[in-house]
Amino acid sequence: MIPLLFRSFVNLLENYQVIALSIFSTRNFGRLGLLLILAFLILLTCRPASAYDWNTGYGADLTLGYDDNFRLSPDDELNTTSTSVGVAADITGATEISNISLAIGVNGTSYSESSIDDDTSYNLSLDTSRTGERLSSFLSARFESRATTETELLDTGFTEEDGTRDLVNVAPGLSYQVDERNSLSASLNFEDVTYDEVSLTEYTNNSVSLSWEHGLDEASSVSTSLQHSVYDPDDNDEDTDINSLNLGYELRASEATTYNFSVGYTEVERPNDKEDGGNYAFDVNHRPDERNSFSLGLSNSFETSGEGNVREEDQLNLQWNHALSERAQVTLSMEGVSTDDRDFYSFTAGSNYQYTQEIGLSASYRYRERDEGLESADSSAVFLSLSYSLD
Repeated sequence: MIPLLFRSFVNLLENYQVIALSIFSTRNFGRLGLLLILAFLILLTCRPASAYDWNTGYGADLTLGYDDNFRLSPDDELNTTSTSVGVAADITGATEISNISLAIGVNGTSYSESSIDDDTSYNLSLDTSRTGERLSSFLSARFESRATTETELLDTGFTEEDGTRDLVNVAPGLSYQVDERNSLSASLNFEDVTYDEVSLTEYTNNSVSLSWEHGLDEASSVSTSLQHSVYDPDDNDEDTDINSLNLGYELRASEATTYNFSVGYTEVERPNDKEDGGNYAFDVNHRPDERNSFSLGLSNSFETSGEGNVREEDQLNLQWNHALSERAQVTLSMEGVSTDDRDFYSFTAGSNYQYTQEIGLSASYRYRERDEGLESADSSAVFLSLSYSLD
């Protein structure tokens, strides 16, 4: 019954979905940028925007890199140097009850190896929120275009050809504070993924979720959420429905440490088969002092893919930041993803130094490994960056 209700809710929003994805489609990226810029110009010149406190930021960076196995291939290892130049800008506005922000970034990379195509990546995001006495709302919209040699390491494993993966995401939501301890929320998520130059499966993934949170005391709370999503690959007319129920617990053990636990049940209805099983998520954030912060995340879930299916995967994320001084910091991070088809691991060690308030220097080493069937591959890379920012 619940999946049917979710399906009805999604169908009622079908027109909104078509309009949203049409506006935010990659083919209309230039038009979208103009619309967002015009919207901000109107906000800046109209009386309602005068109540906002506006701030702008600009930045640019130059990165030199070397990778001894760029495509993470088990056979034909390809080493290359790279040069990347990026620019970014953002504008934010805030009042006592609302926030709005627009950010845009462009990054171009060229490679010394002629068999690797130079690429340009884009990202554009718009985020708004409004907090009322009981009812709050938010809307986020995001466009991202990145090289498939980066995105597909975690998704399909396809890195033998150069192309781009374009992601469009629109997510509105509402939350209602019932009383001091209870709150209800509902959200929609419209996602569209397309590929250029590579033959991977384009798809949409749209979902609706409802959740309830109850505060046990000042330091802990419990929650439950119900989600229904529809994965629709473009290479056929058959959808995959994903229904999940999750129970969560948050514990703020101290001012320095917070734990989050979640367990649930997921049902995946594919065109030709049905799969179900448990899922979980655990993360901890620990900040023992002003110089150190630590985070750990473990999860098991069903994820959509450019391979044309929904698959189960395990994830691990680990990060430690240590401030050597007010200007210098070192960071260690590790990421791991495991599926039925492949395992992927990444380790990064880096440091950055804030030379002046505007100019920063950074250096990092990255190790990656991919195991797929009987084949495995690894790569080592180093990067040196110079950045400039102005707030």
